[in-house]
Amino acid sequence: MSTSADLGNITVRKACNEDLEPVYKLSVHFASEGMLRRRDIFEFADSIADFWVATDGQDLIACVGRHIEESDAGPYAVCYNFCVRSSHQGRGIGGFLLEAVLDDARRHGARSVYAASTRTGDWFIRRGFALTKTGQAPAEWISQLDPTRGAAIYMRSLR
Repeated sequence: MSTSADLGNITVRKACNEDLEPVYKLSVHFASEGMLRRRDIFEFADSIADFWVATDGQDLIACVGRHIEESDAGPYAVCYNFCVRSSHQGRGIGGFLLEAVLDDARRHGARSVYAASTRTGDWFIRRGFALTKTGQAPAEWISQLDPTRGAAIYMRSLR
């Protein structure tokens, strides 16, 4: 899936095994700044199939994990480990990556998408997410979050 002309040669696609190390390296920087939960390379190896990436030529510049879960209310998606290389921020790449993930979540029957963020809540709100209370999000997902990070929870309906 290629981007529109205004984003140049940026491409958004599902991650493959060859993306493991670049996804890990990009994420480590953001984790060291407290913007992402720290994960070791083995966690990324176990979940690389969940990831979508944006590349500029051969250079991986952004990634996001998207996992589908089941609940009593039906399937929902979780976006996690969302990051765009600092040098490429503010160019619409994150929004384009998010749209690809939302389309994929819809194709998999998700009724809503959740994200947790410590610093970029306004960005999610501008893209149709709403701040939601922890008790309104799926308990099985909330239980996996690190409460010491103080992340706010955001939800977007896909109906």
